[in-house]
Amino acid sequence: MRIRRTLEAVSLAAACVALPLSQSHAQVTLGVGGGVSFPTGNLSNAYTTGFNALASLGIGTMSWPVGLRIDGMFDQMSHKSGIPIGNFQIWTLNADLVYNLMHGTTFTPYIVAGAGYYNDSYRIGVSSGGGIGAGGNTHANDFGLNGGVGVRAGAPSLSVFLEGRFHYVFTSGNHLDFIPITAGITF
Repeated sequence: MRIRRTLEAVSLAAACVALPLSQSHAQVTLGVGGGVSFPTGNLSNAYTTGFNALASLGIGTMSWPVGLRIDGMFDQMSHKSGIPIGNFQIWTLNADLVYNLMHGTTFTPYIVAGAGYYNDSYRIGVSSGGGIGAGGNTHANDFGLNGGVGVRAGAPSLSVFLEGRFHYVFTSGNHLDFIPITAGITF
């Protein structure tokens, strides 16, 4: 029931974005980036700072400050122990609303928030000096929310960005949260 209400809210938000877009010249953007990912909460007890990669597809107009963005992201964090026994990986697909605080300028701060699908996996591999080894993976598919701030500099057709977002993933019995800081280019 919770997922259904969230999907309805995302659909309503997308409709609110699409209405003004249909009446003006929409601009489609593609963004790529990467950066650092910080585990927070329970995740920070077992994993260290890692990295992220981002690909995004956005749609917006010059006449309206709100746009829609679809993000695909990959994050990886290593286990904290001194022995490299495994890592945490999460693949993300989010639908986000982007609100430009200063629309139509070459320096644009913005707020980004959305919901999406998170596939997290724990990869474990252990080996001894005698050639004995073991390994395995566990996967989970969960729903999550994200929100944060960013800044974009340049022309609408080519710009650089820096953003930070908090991701909260609903898992069975607990939750995962992390903060990726991402820099990249949008064209």
